[in-house]
Amino acid sequence: MWPSDLGGGARIDDFLFTVEGSQSTETVAAPIPESLRVLLAQESVLEREKLIKEQEYQLLLKYGNSLSGENVTPSDMALFLEGFVSHSRKATQEGALLGEKIVEVQRQIHCEEARLALRVGETLGRVMVDDKLARRRR
Repeated sequence: MWPSDLGGGARIDDFLFTVEGSQSTETVAAPIPESLRVLLAQESVLEREKLIKEQEYQLLLKYGNSLSGENVTPSDMALFLEGFVSHSRKATQEGALLGEKIVEVQRQIHCEEARLALRVGETLGRVMVDDKLARRRR
């Protein structure tokens, strides 16, 4: 029986609220929302690409240090140095661009985490109405 069925003077005089504990003692981690998972994957890919660029640059430096100018003509040395400098600049620029992309994705991750933090938790409830008072008034 609903309070509206009792007429306009119905009211709740007493109520009981209980929280039932979980039957399981295991805690289950909440799954990562798809929007956040995609951003984390993007960040991971960009981080790996940046690491590869840094390794490429280090390898180029090691190779340049291993060369001696003894058996190289001046024109070949000039050509090598032009290529070396050009490749070094390109690797540095690409590394910086990847760094900026990483920062942008990290900002998006931060915003998404803040947005998701507003929606944390679940609420489950059950209401049991004791209509003893309503039965006494009849």
